[in-house]
Amino acid sequence: MCVRRGYDMMQAIFVCEGIFFAFKFLPMFRKGERIKRCISYFDGVEYGPQDKTEQQILNNSVVLCQIITKFYIICISSCQVLFLLPALFSSGYELPLRMWLPYSTTSSLINYYATYAYIWTVISYCALTNASLDPLIGGLMFQAVSQLKILKHRIQNPENFDQDTFHATLLENYIYQRVVECIKYHTEILNFINEVDQCFSWCVFNQFSGTASLLCFLITAILTVPVTSIDGMQYIVFFFLILSQVLFYCYFGTLLFEEKYETICGCILVKG
Repeated sequence: MCVRRGYDMMQAIFVCEGIFFAFKFLPMFRKGERIKRCISYFDGVEYGPQDKTEQQILNNSVVLCQIITKFYIICISSCQVLFLLPALFSSGYELPLRMWLPYSTTSSLINYYATYAYIWTVISYCALTNASLDPLIGGLMFQAVSQLKILKHRIQNPENFDQDTFHATLLENYIYQRVVECIKYHTEILNFINEVDQCFSWCVFNQFSGTASLLCFLITAILTVPVTSIDGMQYIVFFFLILSQVLFYCYFGTLLFEEKYETICGCILVKG
């Protein structure tokens, strides 16, 4: 009886996740060109690293994003396998999802395995698409964090600038030019942050709304089945998957807020 109830609950959770994901993905169609501009916003030569420290900042951001993305993909893959695989070993040609079909899947093995493969392909496509969207949003937020760190480094280390770039002849003029460039750079970063916010605010709102509902379902489901059962493992893995989705927005969003606060409130003091 627990297995049947767990099977029905997992289907309800999966359907809810699919609905929230569909709404979360809408900006990718409506704002495709703006999202492309966000991805390539800092590709210009003027935004490139000017010394080893700036290059290290960018390298560290890439490594951190890769680690969190790999963890997220592992969670998604584990949840997908635990959701799809048990039906293959059940009795009575059971499918991972209960659905109406114009043919009988129990009439032949070909019908059953063809339908099962189709469901696996569709769910895998949705999972991989979702696995690319959340890291994209988190990565763009962390890109802004890295650019603010580079800006802070440039202001704290004015001697690292190439003086020949602006043909400065007087020290006062040179400092003035550096300040102007840093202000322009800071403005571009703020414009980038605003553009990302305009593109993905709906995604983030939808994610948090869906997460609140799904966590309620999952906690209730975990309490109704043995933890060591297949259903219990499904719920626990899915629980960590939902938390890892929120991790992208909470962690990178917190880093961005703190870096903006440091930049504005006086941590960008000229060294010496």
